[in-house]
Amino acid sequence: MKRKNLYQILGEIKDDHILNGLVELKYQKGTNKEIDSADYSTLSTQISSEFERYLSDLIDDESVFFQTMLLEEINNKTIFSGHLKTFYGYAFQQFTAYLNLSVITSNDYFLQHEVIDKNRENKDKIELLKILNGISIRIAREVLCLLENGFPHGALSRWRSIYEIWIITEYIDLHDNDMAIKFINHKKSDSNYSWAKSSKCPPNSKGKYTFELLQKYIHEELDKDSSIKSTTGLLYSDWIDEYRLSNKILHIDSTGIFGSWDTQHKDKNNQLYTNASDVGFEKPASNTLGCLYNINRIALSSLKAKNDPLALHLLRNMCDKAIESFEKANSQS
Repeated sequence: MKRKNLYQILGEIKDDHILNGLVELKYQKGTNKEIDSADYSTLSTQISSEFERYLSDLIDDESVFFQTMLLEEINNKTIFSGHLKTFYGYAFQQFTAYLNLSVITSNDYFLQHEVIDKNRENKDKIELLKILNGISIRIAREVLCLLENGFPHGALSRWRSIYEIWIITEYIDLHDNDMAIKFINHKKSDSNYSWAKSSKCPPNSKGKYTFELLQKYIHEELDKDSSIKSTTGLLYSDWIDEYRLSNKILHIDSTGIFGSWDTQHKDKNNQLYTNASDVGFEKPASNTLGCLYNINRIALSSLKAKNDPLALHLLRNMCDKAIESFEKANSQS
């Protein structure tokens, strides 16, 4: 016997007086005359029974309905996984390779106690940069996980955190050890960025320190320094726009919804499209890799080790290669 879907069940419930008289529900079973003369309690029981059978099929792993849904889900995942492997498999490998190189290089550097000992005057700053570097690598793994499973919007939201860490990392790096101590000891208050008070960076017109103020300051400082360039194909100014978009997605803004939703699926028989997708892979991948490289650069450079140039050259080349692989995959998918 074919089971009714939820829409069919609801369609069989007559709603002659919706929100009028506490909604008199009439379950269409038999003739209209039988319905009109039926006892309300009986109808409620019939409705409950039908819902119980429907919901039972939804959660009963032995039911035909559940097995069909499960097989369909597995089939969709298999097809999508094959699609991703075909177009993005190499890009994912390059992303993973960069993460591994980032971890190995960071551990090699920060486990050199003799190097740390030479920088005792900046020990708090170095410790903070090390931790921010590690957190960024972990978040980048989350971004990769989301991309590998087809959730680029979630990946963009997670990149937002890496971008904020990058801004803070750059700001800490441009100041002395005392700034790191202020950040470490800061307790959230009305001004969450009050720790950033500095003679180098005056407060905003309201006398406050905000993330937007630090963001503006860092981008202006980077524009002044020709020795620090963004990764291939990326401009620091682009990240400002991407950050604004990620805020709109994260905080549910009209632009975030209609500007980033998989609009090419919106006309599919009015059906909600909630499955995995590879739409918009390039930006969260490239942005994450670019920001992570810059955080790696700052953290490793803080130790002033002899082999800094070689390590950063390897990281930069691997980062650029990973970004290029996503650009290529995006153009072919």
